[in-house]
Amino acid sequence: MSERTSPEGRTWSEARRELFTPEEIAASDLRVAMMIELTNTRKARGISQRQLGELSGVKQPIISH
Repeated sequence: MSERTSPEGRTWSEARRELFTPEEIAASDLRVAMMIELTNTRKARGISQRQLGELSGVKQPIISH
């Protein structure tokens, strides 16, 4: 899949490299990977967001974000 370009002709990857440091990008990528893994594992085990909240002590609205 190719990236879309903005009206200025930049891709998100290009803009991201201009706006953020490599450390910020790495931290963001790690957070996204962890969220994806948690979501996939939760769904694979048939656990709802509400149930995960009860098990973890984290409120469901926080989990949904």
